Amino acid sequence: MDKKQSDKIELELKGALCPICKTSILPYYHPSGIRIANAAEIKRNYFDKIDISKANIKIECTCCGYIMFFNKETLLKQVF
Repeated sequence: MDKKQSDKIELELKGALCPICKTSILPYYHPSGIRIANAAEIKRNYFDKIDISKANIKIECTCCGYIMFFNKETLLKQVF
């Protein structure tokens, strides 16, 4: 995944919460939306694990493990 794609996903999921545990889907944001100190490294590791080669993008909650699927075209808005 390139930087443009990861930035687009980050923008779409920035305020999103896991429907099960209600924590931020993105592991490098506090619930208030404030980035944590080592966010760059966590972000790189997080997005390296996301496979965007399929029609649906699988994202796992880093807190409770709940697996969410997002439609690739909707999430990336034709950026791929």
